[in-house]
Formats: sequence, structure tokens, C-alpha cells
Amino acid sequence: MCAKQVLRQALGLMAIGCATLVARPALGATDHDFYLSLLGDSGLELFSDERLYALFAAFNALGYDNGPVVRKDPIPRASFSPLRIASRAQIQMSVSLQKRFQDFFDAHPMSRDAYIAYTLSLGAAPTFTPPSGSAPKGKSLAGLEKLLAAHEAEAHVAEVYQSLTPQLRDLLKAALAQLDPSCRSADKFLPAATAAASLAVNVLDDPSSNAVVEVGTTATAVAGVAPGKNADLSSAVQAYAAARTLPAIMAHPAPGGLSEVLGRVHQRGLAAGSLSANAYVAHAYGAAVAAQVLPQRRQQILADADARGLWLAADFDRILADDQGKTPADALLSEKLGSMDFKKVAPSGL
Repeated sequence: MCAKQVLRQALGLMAIGCATLVARPALGATDHDFYLSLLGDSGLELFSDERLYALFAAFNALGYDNGPVVRKDPIPRASFSPLRIASRAQIQMSVSLQKRFQDFFDAHPMSRDAYIAYTLSLGAAPTFTPPSGSAPKGKSLAGLEKLLAAHEAEAHVAEVYQSLTPQLRDLLKAALAQLDPSCRSADKFLPAATAAASLAVNVLDDPSSNAVVEVGTTATAVAGVAPGKNADLSSAVQAYAAARTLPAIMAHPAPGGLSEVLGRVHQRGLAAGSLSANAYVAHAYGAAVAAQVLPQRRQQILADADARGLWLAADFDRILADDQGKTPADALLSEKLGSMDFKKVAPSGL
């Protein structure tokens, strides 16, 4: 066991039973709370981030209710995890602050990924101080930190988050036990890791959602995760694979033909239309990798990717099924992207 794992486990054991009694240190933009950060044998760091929680606490208070649909008529109803139910019950927002948030969103109609990336570049709650020095990606979202701080002052979001830390840690431990084997299996299809892969668990989002955002020089995966012994963690595996792939994609210019594919995806109003060319390839490849290592969910993963507009996922899935990790991922991506006829890329009809 590596020294980092020993240190994390020791600190985690010391914290059990007294998490709410000990004031936790403020986090920097790339630091994680040891009690809510676990390192798996695969090298995956699974963590909960208070800034991400604060952002989605605001989204939920504003009416965001995406989740597994358990009823369609007469009005849709989504199923929420106990952690999300508890958070939504305790964290409200005044009408005046709702208006400030809505006005900000109207003035900054950017993707949720952009909001996540900007939030993860901020300092710790409750002030959410913007980073000094070079501006992070998403600088046009400057001012969001003031709204998050206002919500913190009004709804005491940090107190709710800290009260939930024992349940959050239990969720992380259970999720890591299920994710670690899949991430190890995925490694044969992925570029060599240049740093530990980080995945932030988002308990206030739809378990099927995921994102990969650049925070500084690091690609961080974000995924909705619901508790449960047989929970569907395919979204988290996709995010892990996409985050591992993105740096390799960025090292080479994206093929020009991708812009045509993205244009068609955007015209249809599909979710993937907001991605950059590099992120689009990384997400499509991540979905294909997840389909390979989770064969029992393969058809659903590919169908979901198709519905999002990640039309390359089916092509990558066929390529990976034939190659089975024999070709290094960097070379495979470079070769296949260089030879693809992007004019023929379209929904697979799964």
C-alpha cells in the first residue's frame, strides 16, 4: 500500500465518529477533504466536493429536479436518493435570491459543465474566493461566487453539508468498492495516466449524469452517484474514462471534420452539442470504454450516448471490441480519428 493511501486511511479512521466535532481546514481550489476523499487500488481518487455541493444545492433550490423518472402521468416524478431528499428539504432559497440567480443565468446561458468548471476553480465555502493569477476557463461566469456566498449566508448550506458527512463517506466507500474493479478493467483501453484520476461524486444530480471539466491543468470527472448495492455506476465509469482520455486528445489537433458532426448535433439540440471537439471525442470514447467493461449495460450505455449526440461512441465500441486493448490508446485514437469519414457519422439507431 502506498504512503498516500496509508495517510488517507489513518486520517479517515481518526475522523470516524467525530467528523461533526472537528473543524475541517479550508480547501484550496484543488485540495480535497481527506475524510471525504478515498483512493482506490486503481489509482482513482473518489471525493465529495463542498463547492460542487453548493452549486447543485442552488440548482435544486431553483427547481432542478432531473433524476430517474418513476412516473410520467399525470405529471412526471423523479426518484431522488435519501441524501438528495435531505438536502432539498433543508436548503431553500428566498424569492429575491432566486431572481438574482435567474437574472445571472439569463445573462450567462452557458452549459452546466462551464458552471461546474468555474465553481471548482473557486476557493472554499463559505466565501468561494476566485483564484488569483491567471484567469480560469469560464471567466465570463465571474460573479457566480457572490451568489453562492449569498445562498450560503441565507440557507447555511455548509452546515447541512457537514451534517451529512458520515453518509457521504459511506456512499464514497460503497461506490469505490464497485467502481475500482471497473476502472482497473478500463485501463487497458485508456492512455497511460499522467496523474491520479479524480472523480467528484455529485449526490444532488441525476445518477445518469456526468461531466469532465478542466480545473487548472487537471481534467476532473464529475458524476451523479446514487447509493445502493447494485447501483448503476456506468455514468461514473464513463466520466473516469473520458477524463483519462481528454489529455491525450488535447495533445493533438482535433480533426477538422468533427466540426461538421458537432454542428449537426447542435442543430438537433442534443446535449453533446455544447461540447468542444476534444471533449466530444473524450466523452464518446469514454462511453465506448464503459460499454466494453460493463457488458451487462452495454446496449443502454450506447443508446444513451446516441441520444446525447455522442455518435462516435458506437464506432469506438466496435473498434475496441475488435482490438481488445492490443493497441495503445494514444495510437488507436490517432489512427482511427485520422481515417474516419465524418460525413457518414450519424445516429446509430440503437
